[in-house]
Amino acid sequence: MIDDEPGICSEMELWLGDHGYNVVTAESGEQAMKKLNGRIPHLFILDIMMPKVDGFETLSTFKNNTQTSSVPVIMLTARKETQAILQAQHLKAKDYFFKPFDPDELLFSIKKYIL
Repeated sequence: MIDDEPGICSEMELWLGDHGYNVVTAESGEQAMKKLNGRIPHLFILDIMMPKVDGFETLSTFKNNTQTSSVPVIMLTARKETQAILQAQHLKAKDYFFKPFDPDELLFSIKKYIL
């Protein structure tokens, strides 16, 4: 879970942990890569609106990195503009959810990509 709001990261970590997932949280894509320390996650959940490096740049970095290029990315954001959705799709995000999100829909999407 990559989001610049620590409260959202904490909530997601608890909620997904209750569903049996091991969650690593980070406040930026750069911090996420450092925390992974060479381990490859099964999935990224990524916010778009973050300071310095936004979610689109982070998504592009993940997709251009040989270690993380095949890792599915779910965008979870407040941005509802068509242009943002199209950009995420162009950068190969698997799904796009608006905050606030439906927990059942997000969980279904997560299960779809983590076999």
